[in-house]
Amino acid sequence: MTREHRQMITQQVLQGMVLPAAIYAVASHFVTTLLALVIASMLPVTDVVKAKVRGQKASAASLGFLAGAIVTSALGLLSSSPLFILLKAPAMSAAVGLGIAVSAALGRPVLRTLAVMFAAGSSPEARRDAKALWSTKPWDHTFAQLSVLWGVLHLVLAAAQTLAVLSFSPGIVLVLLPPLQFVVLGLGGAVSLVLVKRAGGLGAMFAFTATTELVAA
Repeated sequence: MTREHRQMITQQVLQGMVLPAAIYAVASHFVTTLLALVIASMLPVTDVVKAKVRGQKASAASLGFLAGAIVTSALGLLSSSPLFILLKAPAMSAAVGLGIAVSAALGRPVLRTLAVMFAAGSSPEARRDAKALWSTKPWDHTFAQLSVLWGVLHLVLAAAQTLAVLSFSPGIVLVLLPPLQFVVLGLGGAVSLVLVKRAGGLGAMFAFTATTELVAA
């Protein structure tokens, strides 16, 4: 695993699982519960600002998360209810699960694109090799399996998140959701590695990451 991969994973864990709860815990001592949730949900703005400072275009994912945060925060403030903000997580999980399923049904699994991006990093040569390998017909079955796995896992995660939101206080929800997400995604990652290994692609993945490391060096 390259430094780029480690940075990507660390950033996702911090922004998606650790920082929202920490920001809420601090902000709730100074403002109302609703405002503390709004502040914690605005974390995606940091990705957009970071991209602007670096002179880069913000990714579609960053803009999508920010738009979702703005809409749910506005609805929460207008209705004076934290539910709109808290239900953003299960809504996003359900949307991701459905998106994965639809893309696979259309014959263009988004997981293949994500696999290429993760395995090859920012190296154009490694991305080209990864795409060439995983676009061959024998891999269609594997990515169909992966799409079913991740689609179902995200829908199960959405159901569990919704149950947590409706059952507990906002503070407890923000504490429960990160480990819940971590367990579900960790399970999906482990099963995915087994499926890819069976298909003979795990060695290729490490070859791509090694190419990325050489380019970065």
